[in-house]
Amino acid sequence: MAKRGEHLQRVGKKFSPEYQPKNRRVSTKPLTDLLLRELNAKKEIRITALDPITRKPITVIIPATNKEVITRALLVKAAKGDTKAIEIVYDRTEGKVPMPLQMSGQLELSAKSRQELSRIDDLDIEDAEFSE
Repeated sequence: MAKRGEHLQRVGKKFSPEYQPKNRRVSTKPLTDLLLRELNAKKEIRITALDPITRKPITVIIPATNKEVITRALLVKAAKGDTKAIEIVYDRTEGKVPMPLQMSGQLELSAKSRQELSRIDDLDIEDAEFSE
């Protein structure tokens, strides 16, 4: 049985060029990689509107990424009063509002936990010496 890596030929400290892997980056998050690639893909956006003076349609071509198109669409929805879009915009720019946490009641320790705590209390930590 051949040993692991036995097929690789050593050339100095590096392996020879004919045995180099061909950029084999195996993604652990294929969906994330696909989404990021599509979000950053460049495209042309065509916007057609009527000229207010001549009443003729005017088409403008704007180069943009999908990320920019989505951001603009979100901002337009927020400007029209969509509360979910407004919430998303504020959460992304200002951060989420922290939820207050209130706890009440008593903590019930198991017999084993009480035993461990009593052992810790029995240690004389103030006189202990610690070395680095």
